[in-house]
Amino acid sequence: MSVTTAPRSLDLQALIEEAKRRTRRRRVAFAAIAAALAAGSIAAVLALSSGSANPSAPQGFTVMKARGRVAHAVIDYMSSVRLTSLKGVDRPAKTGEEVWYDARGGLWRDVVRVDGRVRSDRAGICPVSPKELQCGSGPPLSYLRPIEWPPSSSGLRVTGKGTFRGVLVVWLEPKYGTTMPRSKVRQQIGLDSRTHKLVVNRYFSGGRRIGDETVVSAQKSLPARSVSFVVRKHARADAPESLGEPLFTGGRLLAYGFGATRRALGSTPLWLGPRFHGYVLRSVMTSTYPFGIAKTGALRPAPVVRFSYGDEVDEHYWISVEEFGSIKPYFYRQGPRPGTIERDVFTSIVRLTRGGVVLRITSDPAHFRLTRATAVALARSLRPLPRGLNSVPTLRQQ
Repeated sequence: MSVTTAPRSLDLQALIEEAKRRTRRRRVAFAAIAAALAAGSIAAVLALSSGSANPSAPQGFTVMKARGRVAHAVIDYMSSVRLTSLKGVDRPAKTGEEVWYDARGGLWRDVVRVDGRVRSDRAGICPVSPKELQCGSGPPLSYLRPIEWPPSSSGLRVTGKGTFRGVLVVWLEPKYGTTMPRSKVRQQIGLDSRTHKLVVNRYFSGGRRIGDETVVSAQKSLPARSVSFVVRKHARADAPESLGEPLFTGGRLLAYGFGATRRALGSTPLWLGPRFHGYVLRSVMTSTYPFGIAKTGALRPAPVVRFSYGDEVDEHYWISVEEFGSIKPYFYRQGPRPGTIERDVFTSIVRLTRGGVVLRITSDPAHFRLTRATAVALARSLRPLPRGLNSVPTLRQQ
């Protein structure tokens, strides 16, 4: 039996917390970032067909037609990602997100793009009740819901009216209390004056300088008959907690040692040598990232090879090199363009593609900062693991 519901009002506190989190990332240490991302990660897929009468689904998946009008939005971010060539030429990367949301059927899809490449493409099912859609309160899905009006009950105050990129908006500012003094950081939220949906959410630091900005650049309402979602068969309806990229949550450990790494990807893995910038190779392991879990996702686990570098004496790892072969994890549908180093300056992550292998390099910025120069040094130092090499003296696992 179908149940018609109205979208729940935007959870403003979640919007504020998300923006605070994006700001705090500039100052958070590597370990804290990894923990936050890992704690909120989910596995999902996939694809959506618009305008096709008979969309197809791969094995293990099914096509679900939208039951009501589908909200669709394109979201642009002030990118923290820089693109660096092997010669050290650096430029910002265009980063965006596209969201589809079927409130009546509880279906959603989220696509993240960096530099025109699809970083991830995920979809899922939310539980639907007679009262409201239970689909989580956090971004990006929350951007498709209106903020409660009048906004005073949500801790907001109206500061004026104006236009943003040709859209009539109402300007709002939240009341932070003592957690984020206005003298240091000021948040400004622009809502569509007619629908009260988010148009822009931005932070100013040091006066009028924009330190972070999220723009919902396009919003449409699509008829149900024109949209179908491709989801995993028997997917369990659940609210997505986060669409973040996990770190160091590699699922099931497969094996330690060089022999296992040579078999894992179907190609020769790359490494930085037994020593890199004063740090020694301490661990070599093979594990899997789950390509999907019960509620969403694909069917096969994605193998990953990980080389970890650290001090010669203690057991800490300061640089980690992860490699993915032809089977990609759910958060990497496509890697960076070959010859380009993708560097996230806030989360201390470098990504690149070499010979069909996607590499993700993470570091503790207190011990090894991923600057433009060090990112180029990493890319240039990568080389195939030598044949016949079975161990090095600094390895903890053999």
